[in-house]
Amino acid sequence: MKVGFRADNDLDRDIVRGLLGLEPNIDFESEPLNGLDDEAVLLIALREDRILVTHDISTIPRSFSAFAKAATFRASFSYRKTTRSERLSNASI
Repeated sequence: MKVGFRADNDLDRDIVRGLLGLEPNIDFESEPLNGLDDEAVLLIALREDRILVTHDISTIPRSFSAFAKAATFRASFSYRKTTRSERLSNASI
């Protein structure tokens, strides 16, 4: 099974470009989802069977919690806070 990823609007596009530069065969959908609320973005990722990648730690955790409670499927949430310099350093590897 191939894992697919979906970029949220707030994800730094340099990360996506850097990742695709290192691994061009990765399944990473980065088309902007402008104007959509968190619940709509989560639903799109679910329907696409993709992992949502985001920098949004202010609203996504709450939205995900409400989304998962209302769902009839199993879901999980994980995040790792990084600094911009750490992201830039990792992108240059």
